[in-house]
Amino acid sequence: MKFLINKHLLPWQNELTKHLNVSKALGIAVIDQNYKCLYSNALMHSYLQNKPNDFFINPKLKDLFKTEKENQPIFEGMLTLGSEKAFDVSFNSKIFKANQNILVIAEIDAQELTSQNENINQLTIEVLNLQRQLIKEKKKLLQTVGLLEKKSVDIKKVNEELAELSKEKNLILGIAAHDIRGPLASIYSLANVITDPSLEKSADDIQRFSLHIKNYSDALLKLLSDLLDVSKIESGNIDLKSETNNYLKLVTEAIEIQYFLAKQKEIEIRLDYHTKRTDLSFDKHKMAQVINNLLSNAIKYSPPQTKVIVQISETRNSILTKVIDQGLSISKKDIEQIFIPFQKGSNIATAGEKSTGLGLAIVKKILIYHQSEIKISSKPGKGSTFSFELPF
Repeated sequence: MKFLINKHLLPWQNELTKHLNVSKALGIAVIDQNYKCLYSNALMHSYLQNKPNDFFINPKLKDLFKTEKENQPIFEGMLTLGSEKAFDVSFNSKIFKANQNILVIAEIDAQELTSQNENINQLTIEVLNLQRQLIKEKKKLLQTVGLLEKKSVDIKKVNEELAELSKEKNLILGIAAHDIRGPLASIYSLANVITDPSLEKSADDIQRFSLHIKNYSDALLKLLSDLLDVSKIESGNIDLKSETNNYLKLVTEAIEIQYFLAKQKEIEIRLDYHTKRTDLSFDKHKMAQVINNLLSNAIKYSPPQTKVIVQISETRNSILTKVIDQGLSISKKDIEQIFIPFQKGSNIATAGEKSTGLGLAIVKKILIYHQSEIKISSKPGKGSTFSFELPF
């Protein structure tokens, strides 16, 4: 197979020709000893998401540059790619070295578009559910106004409170609409390109477009899920199913879920458990949301090669849980804001991860339903500690 050779690929022309004759689904990249991406083809570029320094391989890049071998395969195995969108994909790969640069050749299978269609269908359902919920809340407001007008109350004061409530709702809806419109428009445009028979598309193009659709869909589903949770909790429609569960098991499972996200940033998650009491009464699904949200936040705002510690101890009447990070401290002003829906602190995620601004608001509401409250301790240079107690 003949192909237009890039100058950075010249040292490996024979190896590339051999692999391209076997497979077209190859992600190809050249990285220099400063970890800068000198070249990537369309398929590899789509996974690097314009952030070549955000990908991780095993063994580490610094170890590969130390080897003395030239133009020989110095690594064969699984290559793991990740980005700020927190997806994790492994491929069979080979790595070569020449002239202080390394070549990565990863075998990438094209994804079926069926899964993307399912995501879009699910997204449509969630949008409709959100719309129905908003209509119900509007009806409740109208009914409240009707009842109040029949009573001898301060209508002017009530109207002011309703106007403030309406202003707050409109603000939330405006932010939500803004966050939804962009990704949804991108999904629609990409789907049109893929399905338009008049447009020429290579396998690499379809793979790249499909990946973007998946990432946009995942982000939208997360946003809509959080919006529905906040709406249910604030309207009092939360269905809390408290029953006796093993709390240690729940925390351990949450750590396992967050392990790969932490590993991408070389962050260690450690569990310190200092109590023999493991059975507590709580809603298993809701409490899993609390632990996962606190862990993902700790990872998001922690620099690489630090630790996140989940510390569980026993007090007189409760189990105390602390999520301790070594990341950025939180100012007093931000502490007052971060539990309000869509209000984000001034800190920026250390790897550019996205945030809906709803996670901590959900945490606070769920803990209130469990007769608990979230507390924050944060000191400059020492990270932050989020803690709460669950009664026996």
